[in-house]
Amino acid sequence: MSKNKNKLSIFVVVILMFIAIPVSAESGIKIKKEHQECSSANECTLFNTDCLHCGCGIPINKYWVPYYENEFKIKCHNYTGTFCDAMCPKEIMQCIKGQCVNVGK
Repeated sequence: MSKNKNKLSIFVVVILMFIAIPVSAESGIKIKKEHQECSSANECTLFNTDCLHCGCGIPINKYWVPYYENEFKIKCHNYTGTFCDAMCPKEIMQCIKGQCVNVGK
């Protein structure tokens, strides 16, 4: 009976490890929709939200960049996972229907 308990314990630990990996790989910050609002394209920029640096950035109003830089430092300062170097399209920001949008290709 104790052999079965040990096997079950090992199985549970392995499953928990696999569940934890994607959670840590998706670490980063979330941009609030209202922080993407704009009245002109010159208010917009892209901001990397992902500790892995795999994304090309999320369109955001420049006013909020200092806030999210601080959030990013707090969230990602101990990140020790992998990093990527994404090939991103050219940044061409537009303000479309009051939201910052990257129309670059």
